[in-house]
Amino acid sequence: MKFQTGPAYLMGASSFLRWIAALIFTFYNLASVSAADTTNQAASERDAKIAPAPPIVASHAEVNGMKVVREFDAEGGLTGFVLSNRPGNNVLAFSPKGNQDVLLIGTLLDRSGISLNEKYIEKYGTRLDLDKFKDALERAPSVFEGADGGSVKSKIYVFLDPNCIFCHLLWKALQPYEKAGLQVQWIPIGFLKNDSAGKAAALLDSKEKSQALYAMESNFSEKNESGGIAPEEVISPATQSELDENRKLFSAMGFQGTPAVVFFDSTKRIRAKQGMPRMSLLPYMLSMAPQEMNDAALQRFK
Repeated sequence: MKFQTGPAYLMGASSFLRWIAALIFTFYNLASVSAADTTNQAASERDAKIAPAPPIVASHAEVNGMKVVREFDAEGGLTGFVLSNRPGNNVLAFSPKGNQDVLLIGTLLDRSGISLNEKYIEKYGTRLDLDKFKDALERAPSVFEGADGGSVKSKIYVFLDPNCIFCHLLWKALQPYEKAGLQVQWIPIGFLKNDSAGKAAALLDSKEKSQALYAMESNFSEKNESGGIAPEEVISPATQSELDENRKLFSAMGFQGTPAVVFFDSTKRIRAKQGMPRMSLLPYMLSMAPQEMNDAALQRFK
C-alpha cells in the first residue's frame, strides 16, 4: 500500500503511535464522502456486518451526530467502519485489527495513489436514490454544450460554480468527448466567491448561453481561480429564482461541492460523482470510448 502525508486524527495509546508513524495517510476533516460517490449497491451481509462497534468508534460517531452502520475488512490489516447520519452521507473510520485504542479518520490510498475510500463507499456505504431526480434535472435552468439532436451519443449533467477551478478542468477534459458525441447539461450555481452568483446569473441570462460558457471557461484565470465572465451586479428576481432552484436540487441530491457530475450507468440508473474525476474514469461515466487528452493541466488526474 502507499500512503500520503497529511493532517490526521489519531486517538489512543502513545506506544502505538511509533508503529502508526510508518503509515502515512491523507486525511480530510469530517467533510462527508457524499452521495456523489455512492454509486454502487451496498455489500451483502457476507462482506460487511452491523455489529456493536468499539467504544472509540461509537463515541466518535455520536459526537458528530452519526451512527456506525457498517463494519468491514480494509486493506493494510485495518478494520473499516462506515459512519452515516442519512442515506448517501458517509464517513469512513479505520482501526488496526486487535487495537481498539486508535481511530483513523481519512483517505486510504493504494500504491497507485488511487483512493480506496471510494471503493469502500461504493461497496459498503449508504446510498441516496438518485433516480427520482431525473425530471428535476431535465427541468433545471441550464446551459447545453456539445452534441445536439441525433448526434448525441451520451449525456451528463454537471453542477458548476463559475469560479470553481475543478469545474474548469473538468470542462477541459470533456471537450474531446463533446466532439465525439457527448452532450453536457451544465447547471450553474454560485456559492464559492462573492461574485459567483452574479457570474452564474450572467451565464443563465446570456442570449447565447453555450457561447457565454465557452468564453467563460476559455478566459478562466487559473491563477486567481476566477471564471472569465463579468458578473451581474443586480440579479433579477426571475434569475435569482432559477439559481435558488438549482441550489436546492444540488443540496437535495446530497452534493456539497463542485463539480458534481450526474450520469447514467449501463442499466440506465442515475449515478453521480462529486469532485474532479480521474481521466481513466470518464469512459465509464460517459459510456464512451476514451479520448486523447494532451492538456498538461489534466495529467495529474490520470
